[in-house]
Amino acid sequence: MPHPRHARPTRLLALALAVTVAAAGCSLIGPSGPTHTPIPPPAFGPDDLLPDLQMTKLRELFTARPPDSDRLELRFTAEFVNTGAGTFEVVGERPGGMGAPTMSTLQVVYNKDGSATRFPTSAVMGYQADDHTHWHIWDFERYELVDLATNETVTKSLKEGFCLWDTNKFDLTLPGAPEAAQYLDCAEKSDLSVVMGVSVGWGDVYDWSMSTQFIDITGTKPGKYRLLATTDPSGWMAESNEDNNTTWVDMEFSEGDEGVLNVTVTDYGPFAPVPEGAATPMPGATTMPMPGSSATPVP
Repeated sequence: MPHPRHARPTRLLALALAVTVAAAGCSLIGPSGPTHTPIPPPAFGPDDLLPDLQMTKLRELFTARPPDSDRLELRFTAEFVNTGAGTFEVVGERPGGMGAPTMSTLQVVYNKDGSATRFPTSAVMGYQADDHTHWHIWDFERYELVDLATNETVTKSLKEGFCLWDTNKFDLTLPGAPEAAQYLDCAEKSDLSVVMGVSVGWGDVYDWSMSTQFIDITGTKPGKYRLLATTDPSGWMAESNEDNNTTWVDMEFSEGDEGVLNVTVTDYGPFAPVPEGAATPMPGATTMPMPGSSATPVP
């Protein structure tokens, strides 16, 4: 049974993917959260079990033009994992009741003695009533495409919301990693609070087939580019290591058929390595090509 967030919308199965690719977790478009200085977390000691969020290797990259659209999309699968000593847990609350459209957030950090520290963060949760029907943290991941010839950002992801939960096992050999998923949903519209997160040794995958898992590259010229993916780009959350939240992949675009760009991957940046024999595929994940596509997978 596919994980509920990763069940593929029927309309995506009909995508006419004009793709040529060679090798060398749920996101939603939503309103932007508030812009202000992040709320600093409290000081933590050696007995506090902090999470460590890292991106895994970006994979399954290809370009596609949706039916009846002039938009050209760069699609890819992205995943962040928790390789820290403690679980990554965020609580959303709306004390204003049902009339409040957003939730403020608290991060929860557990201690070796079983106690927990709850502290406010700058992150904001919102609800979007589409096929996802649950709460999301706005802008928790960021994707941007950089032109390597000019070092300028040419396009970036739209404002997106992310529901955080345990979608797949990553490394259950880590101390404290549970055998079963602990975070399984992101609540309903009527709920006044929600608990979401990613357990130690687990990951949260955003599959290329999800409706908003792309960046718009319409008008992008052939050339050499770098796609960067960052989790918690604003530094809202407390972690044991704040310097390993970004990964990247270098690629070259060349002219393809009917205005679609071919993609050749040339290099990868640092990413959380998958321990041999420790990871399992995301439930419901697929391997390209999909029906009706000429796609070739990128590793």
